[in-house]
Amino acid sequence: MMETGQTIYGMQTEWETSGLIIREMREGAMEIGREEYVIRDVHHSGMSIAIPEGMTMERNEVMYIIEVEAIRSGRLSEMMQLSETVNPEIYVTDLETRALGISWRVKTETDFSVTGTTPNPWNTNTNITFELPQDGMVSFKVKDYTGRKVISTIDQYGAGKNTIQLSRSDIGHSGVYVYELRYGDKVISGKMILID
Repeated sequence: MMETGQTIYGMQTEWETSGLIIREMREGAMEIGREEYVIRDVHHSGMSIAIPEGMTMERNEVMYIIEVEAIRSGRLSEMMQLSETVNPEIYVTDLETRALGISWRVKTETDFSVTGTTPNPWNTNTNITFELPQDGMVSFKVKDYTGRKVISTIDQYGAGKNTIQLSRSDIGHSGVYVYELRYGDKVISGKMILID
Protein backbone atom coordinates (compact mmCIF):
# COMPACT_ATOMS: atom_id res chain seq x y z
CA MET A 1 0.00 0.00 0.00
CA MET A 2 1.41 3.38 -0.96
CA GLU A 3 1.64 6.13 1.59
CA THR A 4 -0.40 9.27 1.03
CA GLY A 5 1.54 11.76 -1.09
CA GLN A 6 4.10 9.16 -2.22
CA THR A 7 6.33 10.24 -5.13
CA ILE A 8 6.70 7.70 -7.93
CA TYR A 9 9.68 7.70 -10.29
CA GLY A 10 8.78 4.68 -12.37
CA MET A 11 7.36 1.19 -12.47
CA GLN A 12 7.39 -2.05 -14.41
CA THR A 13 4.95 -4.92 -14.57
CA GLU A 14 3.35 -7.50 -16.82
CA TRP A 15 -0.18 -8.95 -16.68
CA GLU A 16 -1.65 -12.27 -17.74
CA THR A 17 -5.34 -12.86 -18.29
CA SER A 18 -7.63 -15.85 -18.69
CA GLY A 19 -11.12 -15.29 -20.03
CA LEU A 20 -10.32 -11.63 -20.76
CA ILE A 21 -8.92 -9.93 -23.84
CA ILE A 22 -6.71 -6.90 -23.12
CA ARG A 23 -7.85 -4.18 -25.51
CA GLU A 24 -6.17 -0.94 -24.45
CA MET A 25 -4.30 0.88 -21.71
CA ARG A 26 -5.12 4.49 -20.94
CA GLU A 27 -3.89 7.12 -18.56
CA GLY A 28 -5.51 7.88 -15.25
CA ALA A 29 -3.50 10.23 -13.03
CA MET A 30 -0.33 8.89 -14.69
CA GLU A 31 0.36 9.81 -18.31
CA ILE A 32 0.92 6.74 -20.46
CA GLY A 33 2.31 6.93 -23.99
CA ARG A 34 2.05 4.10 -26.50
CA GLU A 35 5.82 3.56 -26.16
CA GLU A 36 5.47 2.77 -22.44
CA TYR A 37 3.30 -0.30 -22.72
CA VAL A 38 2.97 -3.27 -25.00
CA ILE A 39 0.09 -5.64 -25.62
CA ARG A 40 2.01 -8.78 -26.66
CA ASP A 41 -1.15 -10.69 -27.42
CA VAL A 42 -4.74 -10.53 -26.19
CA HIS A 43 -3.81 -12.23 -22.90
CA HIS A 44 -0.45 -10.59 -22.09
CA SER A 45 0.55 -6.96 -21.69
CA GLY A 46 3.36 -5.15 -19.97
CA MET A 47 4.39 -1.70 -18.88
CA SER A 48 7.67 0.06 -18.16
CA ILE A 49 7.45 3.73 -17.18
CA ALA A 50 10.17 6.17 -16.12
CA ILE A 51 9.21 9.51 -14.54
CA PRO A 52 12.54 11.36 -14.02
CA GLU A 53 10.90 14.37 -12.36
CA GLY A 54 8.71 12.16 -10.16
CA MET A 55 4.96 12.24 -9.71
CA THR A 56 3.10 12.51 -6.42
CA MET A 57 0.22 10.07 -6.06
CA GLU A 58 -2.44 9.84 -3.38
CA ARG A 59 -3.68 6.58 -1.89
CA ASN A 60 -6.50 4.99 -3.97
CA GLU A 61 -5.85 7.35 -6.90
CA VAL A 62 -6.40 5.71 -10.31
CA MET A 63 -2.94 5.53 -11.90
CA TYR A 64 -3.94 4.04 -15.26
CA ILE A 65 -6.78 2.10 -16.86
CA ILE A 66 -6.62 -1.30 -18.51
CA GLU A 67 -9.59 -1.92 -20.80
CA VAL A 68 -10.45 -5.59 -21.21
CA GLU A 69 -13.27 -7.54 -22.80
CA ALA A 70 -14.66 -10.55 -20.97
CA ILE A 71 -15.05 -13.62 -23.17
CA ARG A 72 -16.51 -15.75 -20.37
CA SER A 73 -18.17 -15.19 -17.02
CA GLY A 74 -16.05 -15.01 -13.91
CA ARG A 75 -14.53 -12.86 -11.20
CA LEU A 76 -11.99 -10.31 -12.40
CA SER A 77 -9.70 -11.24 -9.52
CA GLU A 78 -9.52 -14.80 -10.88
CA MET A 79 -9.11 -13.76 -14.52
CA MET A 80 -6.21 -11.28 -14.24
CA GLN A 81 -2.92 -11.52 -12.38
CA LEU A 82 0.63 -10.19 -12.44
CA SER A 83 3.03 -12.29 -14.49
CA GLU A 84 6.21 -13.72 -12.96
CA THR A 85 8.11 -13.06 -16.21
CA VAL A 86 8.91 -9.48 -15.11
CA ASN A 87 9.42 -8.50 -11.46
CA PRO A 88 6.48 -6.18 -10.72
CA GLU A 89 8.17 -3.16 -9.11
CA ILE A 90 7.50 0.48 -8.39
CA TYR A 91 10.24 3.04 -7.73
CA VAL A 92 9.46 5.64 -5.08
CA THR A 93 11.14 8.43 -3.09
CA ASP A 94 14.97 8.06 -2.95
CA LEU A 95 14.54 5.49 -5.78
CA GLU A 96 13.60 2.83 -3.27
CA THR A 97 12.25 -0.29 -5.01
CA ARG A 98 8.99 -1.73 -3.75
CA ALA A 99 7.05 -4.76 -4.88
CA LEU A 100 3.95 -4.01 -6.92
CA GLY A 101 0.82 -6.09 -6.40
CA ILE A 102 -2.89 -6.14 -7.11
CA SER A 103 -5.27 -5.65 -4.23
CA TRP A 104 -8.84 -6.60 -5.12
CA ARG A 105 -11.74 -4.94 -3.36
CA VAL A 106 -14.48 -7.24 -2.13
CA LYS A 107 -17.99 -5.92 -2.60
CA THR A 108 -21.36 -7.29 -1.60
CA GLU A 109 -24.03 -7.94 -4.20
CA THR A 110 -25.95 -4.78 -3.28
CA ASP A 111 -22.98 -2.40 -3.59
CA PHE A 112 -23.44 -1.66 -7.29
CA SER A 113 -26.87 -1.56 -8.88
CA VAL A 114 -28.84 -0.14 -11.80
CA THR A 115 -31.87 1.63 -10.37
CA GLY A 116 -33.70 2.42 -13.60
CA THR A 117 -33.85 3.02 -17.33
CA THR A 118 -36.49 5.68 -17.92
CA PRO A 119 -38.28 5.95 -20.15
CA ASN A 120 -38.08 2.53 -21.76
CA PRO A 121 -39.15 2.18 -24.59
CA TRP A 122 -37.96 5.65 -25.64
CA ASN A 123 -37.71 7.79 -28.76
CA THR A 124 -35.84 11.00 -27.88
CA ASN A 125 -33.87 10.53 -24.65
CA THR A 126 -33.50 8.00 -21.87
CA ASN A 127 -31.64 7.96 -18.56
CA ILE A 128 -29.84 4.96 -17.09
CA THR A 129 -29.37 5.51 -13.37
CA PHE A 130 -27.03 3.46 -11.22
CA GLU A 131 -25.51 3.56 -7.75
CA LEU A 132 -21.90 3.06 -6.69
CA PRO A 133 -20.66 2.31 -3.17
CA GLN A 134 -17.65 4.61 -3.71
CA ASP A 135 -15.94 6.66 -6.42
CA GLY A 136 -14.70 4.51 -9.29
CA MET A 137 -14.34 3.76 -12.97
CA VAL A 138 -17.41 2.49 -14.81
CA SER A 139 -17.35 0.94 -18.28
CA PHE A 140 -20.52 1.53 -20.29
CA LYS A 141 -21.32 -0.31 -23.53
CA VAL A 142 -24.34 -0.49 -25.78
CA LYS A 143 -24.70 -3.20 -28.44
CA ASP A 144 -27.39 -3.70 -31.04
CA TYR A 145 -29.35 -6.93 -31.44
CA THR A 146 -26.61 -8.42 -33.69
CA GLY A 147 -23.92 -7.74 -31.07
CA ARG A 148 -22.36 -4.78 -32.91
CA LYS A 149 -20.91 -2.27 -30.45
CA VAL A 150 -22.65 1.12 -30.71
CA ILE A 151 -21.21 2.87 -27.62
CA SER A 152 -18.15 2.09 -25.49
CA THR A 153 -16.93 4.46 -22.78
CA ILE A 154 -15.04 4.34 -19.50
CA ASP A 155 -15.50 7.22 -17.07
CA GLN A 156 -14.96 8.10 -13.43
CA TYR A 157 -18.16 8.37 -11.36
CA GLY A 158 -18.81 9.39 -7.78
CA ALA A 159 -20.20 7.33 -4.93
CA GLY A 160 -24.00 7.27 -4.80
CA LYS A 161 -26.49 7.91 -7.59
CA ASN A 162 -25.23 8.55 -11.14
CA THR A 163 -26.99 8.99 -14.49
CA ILE A 164 -25.98 8.31 -18.07
CA GLN A 165 -28.23 10.13 -20.54
CA LEU A 166 -28.63 8.76 -24.05
CA SER A 167 -30.22 10.53 -26.99
CA ARG A 168 -31.40 9.23 -30.36
CA SER A 169 -28.24 10.68 -31.99
CA ASP A 170 -26.06 8.49 -29.71
CA ILE A 171 -27.76 5.29 -30.90
CA GLY A 172 -29.00 6.00 -34.41
CA HIS A 173 -31.68 3.57 -35.55
CA SER A 174 -34.71 2.22 -33.75
CA GLY A 175 -34.49 -1.30 -32.37
CA VAL A 176 -33.64 -3.43 -29.34
CA TYR A 177 -30.33 -2.65 -27.63
CA VAL A 178 -28.43 -4.25 -24.77
CA TYR A 179 -26.45 -2.05 -22.40
CA GLU A 180 -23.74 -3.18 -20.01
CA LEU A 181 -22.34 -1.37 -16.98
CA ARG A 182 -19.14 -2.74 -15.46
CA TYR A 183 -17.79 -1.60 -12.08
CA GLY A 184 -14.88 -3.53 -10.59
CA ASP A 185 -15.57 -7.19 -11.24
CA LYS A 186 -19.36 -6.83 -11.42
CA VAL A 187 -21.34 -6.47 -14.65
CA ILE A 188 -25.00 -5.47 -14.95
CA SER A 189 -26.82 -5.74 -18.29
CA GLY A 190 -30.22 -4.57 -19.40
CA LYS A 191 -32.36 -4.11 -22.50
CA MET A 192 -33.81 -0.94 -23.92
CA ILE A 193 -35.95 -0.25 -26.94
CA LEU A 194 -35.56 2.78 -29.20
CA ILE A 195 -38.78 3.48 -31.10
CA ASP A 196 -39.71 5.83 -33.95
